[in-house]
Amino acid sequence: MSLDDAGFRQSSTDEDRRSWDGYVHARTVIDHEHRMIHDGMAFHVTHRVASLANGASFDILYSPPASSFPHLTALLVSLADSPCDVLSYENVVTSDDGTVLTPFNRNRNSTKTAQMGVTHSPTITDLGDLVHDRFVPDAGGPGSNSIGIITPNFGEEWILKPSTKMMTRVTNNSGGAITLTFEALWYEISYKS
Repeated sequence: MSLDDAGFRQSSTDEDRRSWDGYVHARTVIDHEHRMIHDGMAFHVTHRVASLANGASFDILYSPPASSFPHLTALLVSLADSPCDVLSYENVVTSDDGTVLTPFNRNRNSTKTAQMGVTHSPTITDLGDLVHDRFVPDAGGPGSNSIGIITPNFGEEWILKPSTKMMTRVTNNSGGAITLTFEALWYEISYKS
């Protein structure tokens, strides 16, 4: 390490340059997911369902490729009414993967694209294995006229298996049709051997 004419640290290694903040003249540390966004490896997809009938379900399918390990960090479902069930399954079998959703890179300056496919309304032939079960209770309480928005989280980070389909199913049990918005956030890395 050497100092420049103003007495500031100079580095000859890429790693040192990446962790040194020239504005505050100190080593900086950011969390891993934040770094994935900076490196253009974090993605996001959303979809809105204008009207989901009582007793009906809405499905989102994740199709990780063979060469990547998507890290699902959040799955958010905003509901106009409840209760609802939010269930996730692994080893899902489909005869049709449904309608393609477009993931966006969370670093809008990056040209990297998501490798994991995300679709909605697939045709399911086998649900596979239930791996996550979330019940969203009626949030209105006694005498309430408005439920508002409920945002259940998927839980802690999930590292999805390569070439293994996973699905999240939202089932409306509110007694009437509801509007919902679905959002998934993930980053993708490939482990080197």
